[in-house]
Amino acid sequence: MAASSSDFAAAAKIEEVTETECVRAADDNDIAPPPEEKEKLAAEVEEKEEERAKAAWEIDLSRVHIRAVVWHGSRSTVYRAEYGGQDVAVKVLDLGKDGLTAAEEEIARLEEHLAVWHGLPDHPNVARLVGASIRTTGLKIPGAATPPDDTAARCVVVVEFVSGRTLRAHLMNHHRRKLPYMDVLRLAQGMALGLSYLHANGIVHGCVTTDNMLLLLDDVKIPDFGRVVSTDQMTAETAVYMAPEVFDGKPYDEKCDVYSFGMCLWEVYCCEAPLGDVVWRGVVEVAAHARRRSGSGRPRLPMCCPGDLATLMERCWDADPERRPGMDEVVSRFMMLEALDETKDWGMKPEKTPGCIGFLFGCGYGGD
Repeated sequence: MAASSSDFAAAAKIEEVTETECVRAADDNDIAPPPEEKEKLAAEVEEKEEERAKAAWEIDLSRVHIRAVVWHGSRSTVYRAEYGGQDVAVKVLDLGKDGLTAAEEEIARLEEHLAVWHGLPDHPNVARLVGASIRTTGLKIPGAATPPDDTAARCVVVVEFVSGRTLRAHLMNHHRRKLPYMDVLRLAQGMALGLSYLHANGIVHGCVTTDNMLLLLDDVKIPDFGRVVSTDQMTAETAVYMAPEVFDGKPYDEKCDVYSFGMCLWEVYCCEAPLGDVVWRGVVEVAAHARRRSGSGRPRLPMCCPGDLATLMERCWDADPERRPGMDEVVSRFMMLEALDETKDWGMKPEKTPGCIGFLFGCGYGGD
């Protein structure tokens, strides 16, 4: 006997109910985990989401193994360490409790620079970035004389370790003998190439001094960058290199690095600390010198300095940022300066050498 339409409807309803019950049973018995398992799964999901949210340059600080202190300052410390089998330098900047003492603009600028730096190809005059961590808490530093405050926030930047001394130390060792002119050009050009590379990628170094440059195999390498020293953190020695617009709290760009480079160029040529006769008077006096547009606000140029090199120094440390050259132009100028007759002695003359008048007491002063 043929089945009626009502029979088919009843069978379909029975099949639907049976299928629904099976799904419910599967949900209750096979899929739903116990409460503790749910918490574990939720934690794993949250961890994966955090990993996806991390910036490309963020690293796992548990893999950083501190070896020794390289340098210690008022707000930062540099360590030599190992990370993933690499020999690295670790710069730890103390931001204070919850990072409240750090300017938000400074941190934002640093994060922007890290994002750019991490994606840059290697450059012979710029240290390679390994990674960083911003607002890190609970950082463990083995062997620290004073245990770090676990509640303080820190910024940690990890770069390749560059063995060698600072450019400042090298220059002070030549305080009396001075450097050959071609060595002056080579060292200054290394700085210029590194800064030009940073500027071309939208990065302002912010604290260009000879103490912040490292000497590796007779060439200069920039170990880190991206943090302009504020006026309440500076010393008179670092203030010497600071551009007037930074002193005055005005907007600044990469031309502030050009000003600092001009001061470094004078230092490399003379093997003297710039404005050494002013530094001891303090930051205020150094700032007053920086604001002056005349030559009296800058180190005095030795008479034995080649005219083209002296002109380049003066253009770089001009009080007006618009009048300073870009670092790409500076690099091209150095290529022209290298074409000078190498048989002539263009370098700074040693102390008490006739025919060369230095900026204070002759061509060099003070002890070694």
